Amino acid sequence: MKILPGVLFVVMTGIGTMSSFAFYKRNQALLTSQKEMRRPAGTVVRERITRGLHDLVGRTLTLVALEAGLASRLIARGTGGQYE
Repeated sequence: MKILPGVLFVVMTGIGTMSSFAFYKRNQALLTSQKEMRRPAGTVVRERITRGLHDLVGRTLTLVALEAGLASRLIARGTGGQYE
């Protein structure tokens, strides 16, 4: 019977340690999910701005390319750069 208090102490210490570790893991998971929830708000705005700039630059470059092609054809015809 003298061994029972020692065994009980070891078991209770093990249970306490496992409980503390489980609490730590849950807390870390909660902190991680909170960080992930805060991040997308800024990410969404940046992605929207990026898409808008991409579309604007794409349209502008397309227009420049079309006008350059038209200008080279007009110069080749010898029209002096005036539309016919």
